[in-house]
Amino acid sequence: MYANSSDRRIRLTRFIGALSAGALALILPLNAGHAATKISKCQIVSGSEARLSVAYTAVDQGNQAEKQFDADLELTPGDYKKGQKVKFLVKGVEVASQRLKLDKNGDLEADVKLTTKKKKGKKAWPDNFPKVKVGTTVAAEIRGTTVLSCTLL
Repeated sequence: MYANSSDRRIRLTRFIGALSAGALALILPLNAGHAATKISKCQIVSGSEARLSVAYTAVDQGNQAEKQFDADLELTPGDYKKGQKVKFLVKGVEVASQRLKLDKNGDLEADVKLTTKKKKGKKAWPDNFPKVKVGTTVAAEIRGTTVLSCTLL
């Protein structure tokens, strides 16, 4: 995925610039029968060194609601290494954490999938998950420093 070792260096200053300039967000309200579905997404990319993608889905079926949250952080090795803990925060509240692992391309990755319904490969919905609305910020943090964040619109 990355050409040479100089491309592999992750610079915090590039992240800060990308935080304000590189965010892409999308909301798609859908109606499926009697269910109202809200899908919110955001993604931020910092050059070839880092990417954070987030998807939040809420399906409201009267008195029942199913929610899903998927956050994926991908980094080039360099300032970060396999095994480091990534905290995923929604509105500043830690909702999940995952250790960085190497993917098949040699990049570092942390992927979290949460759901209110029991599904294979997904974690249970945390009690402290904040209400998501327009402007909700999602961040990935390592060692107390925000690596990337994006805003759901």
